[in-house]
Amino acid sequence: MNSCDKNLQAFINTLEETKSISSGWPEFFFVKFEGKDVIRWPFWKETGAFKSKAACKAQAEKTLKTIYNQAEQRFRQAKDEVLTNYLDSLTEHLGRLDGLLAQCRTAENETAAESIRDLLQSEQISRDIIQIFEGSRENYLLPPLSAYLEQIEYTHHSQEDLAQSDVERIFERMFRRYGFNALDAAHKIDQDCRSQMLEFRKEFLRKARLQVIRTIAEPVRKLLPELAVDETVAS
Repeated sequence: MNSCDKNLQAFINTLEETKSISSGWPEFFFVKFEGKDVIRWPFWKETGAFKSKAACKAQAEKTLKTIYNQAEQRFRQAKDEVLTNYLDSLTEHLGRLDGLLAQCRTAENETAAESIRDLLQSEQISRDIIQIFEGSRENYLLPPLSAYLEQIEYTHHSQEDLAQSDVERIFERMFRRYGFNALDAAHKIDQDCRSQMLEFRKEFLRKARLQVIRTIAEPVRKLLPELAVDETVAS
């Protein structure tokens, strides 16, 4: 195999790799919190037990809403990073193809080489990928906050059961304390982010790869016989 054939074969191999360009995404927890923020035991004054049910409920919902908003923001950032990583990988890969193409160019195949170069340098593929991303992104969202608020557990603590009289029971009821546990709800938000993220990435990559094949890989492949010095190399 002469140098021209080797260059062409390298180009063909790299072209095939275009079909499997991937994109990673950062592995991190979508929510961050401390145990004392999501659990308030009613029998521990030190942890901030509440004197009223309303105050307890308000704080529990405020805490989970903060966690939910944080998760939504990080979820959006993670999806954006998938797009950025994919476009960076695609640009780098097309740049390598362009470099290999230059090594295959001859006076005889200049017309075909120029047509291939136009395909490799077209900005349309980036616009197509962004459009695919925007469509896929809207298909994968967290459930509404209300779905997680329902998972908060509320508890209370008093000595009413030990009271010996109605007066004692009334007295103990006055000192009843309330608490909540939003740990499971917070974990569920994180789990849903992860599962939605995996499904989003799978759909986006599938559609992006198909678009790359349709608009770059296959059109270039059809021009390979015109690029080859020995056409059997491209077959």
